[in-house]
Amino acid sequence: MPLKDKRVRAERAPMEDILHINALSLYVADISRSEAFYRRIFQADITRVNEKNIVVDMGNLLLNLLDMSLSYQETSAARGPLPMEISIWVVSVDLVYEELMKRGAAFLAPPRDQPWGMRNAAFFDPDGHRFEIASKIEEPQHRGAAQ
Repeated sequence: MPLKDKRVRAERAPMEDILHINALSLYVADISRSEAFYRRIFQADITRVNEKNIVVDMGNLLLNLLDMSLSYQETSAARGPLPMEISIWVVSVDLVYEELMKRGAAFLAPPRDQPWGMRNAAFFDPDGHRFEIASKIEEPQHRGAAQ
């Protein structure tokens, strides 16, 4: 690589070199309970690293589930999980909703269209991590539009 190319690369913002996020780590109270939940709901391939760590293969993302005792921050089942939401984009929210309901996911509400142009529904895993299934609405319905 010529010197000029190295200098140009050094002037780029470091964030431009990020390709994608490939894993998220979630802290859980009971690894075995979480393994059963993720296997049932997502029918995902799961690798047991050890008694305090499993990895759930979600296709384009790995969920690294860790026992709460491994957290850098004080956590406990009573305190609850660290707040976050994982959004899973799907082709049809309604079809995925129906399938996940059959597998035992407890949704907060049925799917609904949002004013920002998305259709979504959300549920929690056994440790309170929120999952959203969502898809873009092709043509959002506007109130008062001409018929």
